[in-house]
Amino acid sequence: MTATSFQTSRTVQFSETDLAGVMHFSNYFRWMEDAEHAFLRAKGLQPLTTVGESTIGWPRVQCACEFRKPLRFGDAVDLSLRVIRVGDRSIEYSVDFAVNDMVAARGTVTVACCEMGQGTLRAAAIPRDFRSLLESCVDPAAASRS
Repeated sequence: MTATSFQTSRTVQFSETDLAGVMHFSNYFRWMEDAEHAFLRAKGLQPLTTVGESTIGWPRVQCACEFRKPLRFGDAVDLSLRVIRVGDRSIEYSVDFAVNDMVAARGTVTVACCEMGQGTLRAAAIPRDFRSLLESCVDPAAASRS
């Protein structure tokens, strides 16, 4: 793991598995979002941010996950989140799911910065303070692989 990655861990719960005892694919995407939110909170940021009179949110615009080895009920999973890219209006993350230092899955998610208001979303520039903090977290090695 790199010094620029954010680490967290989870245990696969029975309710997260399918009839074969394997973690259902949809939970990888939930876990990626949970890791992202934990990362933001660790940096003193919030997933929903008020800037002036606007509320800023981060809807997903692209998600992918490559499954290499099944995760099963009771597995202790280490998640490693890396910031791959910070654009003008979007951020790309990569998340590794590892059991005993073996990567079982790797996901990517791109989120767009949007102003939210009365049921609408409008693309917005990433707020300067938010951007500065996240740019300092970009993993150069991971960015070169994307």
